[in-house]
Amino acid sequence: MKIPDKVKESELYKLLTYDITMQDRVSPARYARMQTQRAYKFVSDWAGLASNKIIFGMYMDSQVGMLPGTSLLARGFSLGAHTATSPLYTWAREFIYKKGNITPDRNIVMRQGAELLAFNAVQTPLYVAQISAAMAIRAYLDPAVEFEPMKVATGAFKFFQNSWWLAPAGKYSMDIFRRFFGAKTPEELAQDLETIVDE
Repeated sequence: MKIPDKVKESELYKLLTYDITMQDRVSPARYARMQTQRAYKFVSDWAGLASNKIIFGMYMDSQVGMLPGTSLLARGFSLGAHTATSPLYTWAREFIYKKGNITPDRNIVMRQGAELLAFNAVQTPLYVAQISAAMAIRAYLDPAVEFEPMKVATGAFKFFQNSWWLAPAGKYSMDIFRRFFGAKTPEELAQDLETIVDE
């Protein structure tokens, strides 16, 4: 299927295909400074995963029969928790990629395996905590709604079960923002470390 020219010329399409970055928006000197600042890496990961947490999180909530109001409450908790734990997830991803020597030239199975490991080590427990808190608060505020531990268990299982596509989707979003801001991806950072060791 041919992509319409109007779509190809849009800013969003160029961003998603890495055709535009901050390098196209700021001076070369400013862009060079941005690449050395860790803050942009954390901002990139926060922004990239936050969008996924809202969209895909609501989808996962619906899979366990969560009420819409409870789901919105859970997504609110999710963004709050994400803001606090995003640096931890960034660190976990980079740690696993570096320890596993997961560089851009490694095969897709190794790279996806590293992403799945980081995702399930951090994001799955967070999801369980968020839906547990949301359901507990909803049950406390509305006597007609009961807290159902089985829904929490089912949610945890389904989240883990769907991590095979949730993890790559999150990685894609975070990597888009990293490239936009000039920050290196976990694979590129692992490759830099490999180069230093070889020298």
